[in-house]
Amino acid sequence: MFVIFEIARGDEPPFRGGWQSRRDRWHGLDRYPDFEDFCDWWHRKGKDEAGGNDLGSRAEAEAAYETWVDSRRSGKGA
Repeated sequence: MFVIFEIARGDEPPFRGGWQSRRDRWHGLDRYPDFEDFCDWWHRKGKDEAGGNDLGSRAEAEAAYETWVDSRRSGKGA
């Protein structure tokens, strides 16, 4: 059975499905040695703090990473 989605202009496309790790775009952060810890933090806490949006650019990814590093230094992060 095939399902056909009709999308009106301005509507969100249907959920793509599949593995979350294959959908996420990390903009180079996946090369960092502590990426696994950052990734865990991002999905547990950081994404909610960022308004629930995915990382849309390298600049946003770097800013989120710096926020995580700062929270670890201050003892507030994971």
